[in-house]
Amino acid sequence: MRIVPGALGSVAFVYATTVGATVEPPAVSDARSAALGSTGVAYSDSAAAVYHNPAALSGVERGLVTLSVSPFFPKLRAPIGGTEEDSDRGFFPMFLAGGAYRLTDELVLGVAAYPVLGFGGEYSNLSALGGESLSVAAATFEASPAVSYAITDRVSLGLGYRVTYMTQDVHQVTPAMGPGGDPVLVASDVSLSGMNFLGVHAGVLAHVADGTRLGLTYRNKVTIDLEGEFESAGTELDASSEFAAPHTFKLGLAQELLDAQLMLAVDLKYALYAESSETTSTTIEGIGTTETPLDWNNSLAAGLGVEYRLANDGPRLRLGYGATQSATSEDYPQPFLAPPGFIHSVHAGAGVQLSALELDLGGFYMWSGSEVEPAADSGAEAGEYAINAYVFAVSATYRM
Repeated sequence: MRIVPGALGSVAFVYATTVGATVEPPAVSDARSAALGSTGVAYSDSAAAVYHNPAALSGVERGLVTLSVSPFFPKLRAPIGGTEEDSDRGFFPMFLAGGAYRLTDELVLGVAAYPVLGFGGEYSNLSALGGESLSVAAATFEASPAVSYAITDRVSLGLGYRVTYMTQDVHQVTPAMGPGGDPVLVASDVSLSGMNFLGVHAGVLAHVADGTRLGLTYRNKVTIDLEGEFESAGTELDASSEFAAPHTFKLGLAQELLDAQLMLAVDLKYALYAESSETTSTTIEGIGTTETPLDWNNSLAAGLGVEYRLANDGPRLRLGYGATQSATSEDYPQPFLAPPGFIHSVHAGAGVQLSALELDLGGFYMWSGSEVEPAADSGAEAGEYAINAYVFAVSATYRM
């Protein structure tokens, strides 16, 4: 089918307004954290400390290797074409792999690779689009070498260098003008990817009292320039966009009680999306650039976890809860983003020590939803935007 240039322009504009990634769900890293309300800033002592707080690598006694697998299964709901539609249940294979080694009494080196974002979904058989589908898959990965240095017996500093890679794939079908001015549906696909080499992750961990640890971390804003191809009706064009991950601060507290048989953990996270994500722009060669308002909000998240050891060196039972203020704006919601409002999550899991091997299981269920009346210039429809998702995580740490 021959499509006139105006049709491609329409598709390009809709792509710019619909592509997105999740905005602040509970974090997925290792199984212990997944069970304890997505906490970890003040207590993580495996290779997952590279993700949570590089200063916490000071808890490594000699050396270790950590592997964690945590598949993520989200489902979305949004109004599309005047009808509230449910997406298919997605699948994203989240993971963490890394290790750490103590070089001196004060110095520990670590390295880890992990996703910091993995999201999207597919709305299949949409009646408003003649039975066609819309889909987005977005993922961001980091590889981070890190170092922890103990400046006193009670205070450690940490620094990680972050290399960030992002990929986005979008499939959509949009109304356009065909030959003779007749309306048609036009399918298009956009595949983009890019890297950033300017990320840092700084942290401090303090043993402020016996059994009490306090951690603080900062991750700087990184902007990833994305490049790739736009394809529609047999036409392939170069495309580019960008994605900014915000400045993020975390504060964590871990308190041991009952002779260290019980641990309480609390994490707070504040992400400055209002500064990083006011708008997004997409450029398609030969068509032009569209700039789309996002107007994302700063996001505050809180996590609470409880860990109880049944006996000395015995199994540990874990429970947690999380509440996160979504960064998605009420004026500019999107079918592939977490909805505006609060995201709630309930967590559970367990861990066991088998000689030098630690095995952990964890997971959580998260949900959020709200009725939204978008801004007139958003291109979004009024109605219910919602998400629910569950995570199963398995981690193994071998200590030398």
